[in-house]
Amino acid sequence: MQLEDRTDPLKPAVRTVRLVFTDDNGRPIRRLTWTRIWKRIREGANRLLQAAGSSVRVPEKLTLHGLRDFYASALIKAGENVKTVQVRLGHSKPSITLDKYTGLWPAAEDTTAAAIEQVLGEAGTAARDLMAAAIRKALEALPPLTLPVQCAPVVPSQPGRRTPVAA
Repeated sequence: MQLEDRTDPLKPAVRTVRLVFTDDNGRPIRRLTWTRIWKRIREGANRLLQAAGSSVRVPEKLTLHGLRDFYASALIKAGENVKTVQVRLGHSKPSITLDKYTGLWPAAEDTTAAAIEQVLGEAGTAARDLMAAAIRKALEALPPLTLPVQCAPVVPSQPGRRTPVAA
């Protein structure tokens, strides 16, 4: 199907497109028609959810694109990698997927720390405890800290009094 591309008004173009949703004749669905169809789908889903005893509902304002974002985030939460999510969403490059959804993947520090802890198990816990003990011992060996008088904490001797007295 050929459609007018209006993304850049200075460079009008006609492009060949493959539509995801069409009417019975293969033409684009009009916005009003889609709104009615989507409302029926959403209401039907909510009836099924209610009948199943679920408190979850499909929000009235949820758009088809919002549903796509939900699908992507569900894949990511389930542990799917960038390539899998890219393919499922139809992105031409993984960088498109990362640009949009990178904040949903766990931070590298979180996943690497979890991987090391899983491998080391109790040895990792013991190493962490040894490190904490070494730090405590080093801190205890330091001389006591004395602050100059100007840095000493002060409190007023009487409520409402402007001149504080050293504690």
